[in-house]
Amino acid sequence: MRRYLSFLALILVLALPVACSKSSDQSAGKGAGAGEAGPYKVGQVKMNPHPASLEGKTVVLRWNGKFNGDKLLDRIAEQLASKAPGVKIVKLWTVDPATANSSEGGEKSEKFAESALSHKPDLVIAASAD
Repeated sequence: MRRYLSFLALILVLALPVACSKSSDQSAGKGAGAGEAGPYKVGQVKMNPHPASLEGKTVVLRWNGKFNGDKLLDRIAEQLASKAPGVKIVKLWTVDPATANSSEGGEKSEKFAESALSHKPDLVIAASAD
């Protein structure tokens, strides 16, 4: 179980999106700073506590359409199902095929996040591969 949780923690660290806030000069498409260009500013990220078990939890897997990323997530799904009975796994690219590509910007990223959140996940694992 300890090895499983370590493996899961590694996946989480590698897969969790970084909370980004746009600088006031970033093109936001709405509100202050719209129409101007600038870099993203990354603020301090606070990690959520890790659950003791995934039993009864919902895990959403998010693939961006890059070669073999779906195979990686399929394998993660197999491992989760065998090591965490009762976990519900949602492969986002199968229930919402529009999410199986790169976000190409903030608006699309928000739509992908909304799609993932609609499944009320306890955990989201994202992967890209080349």
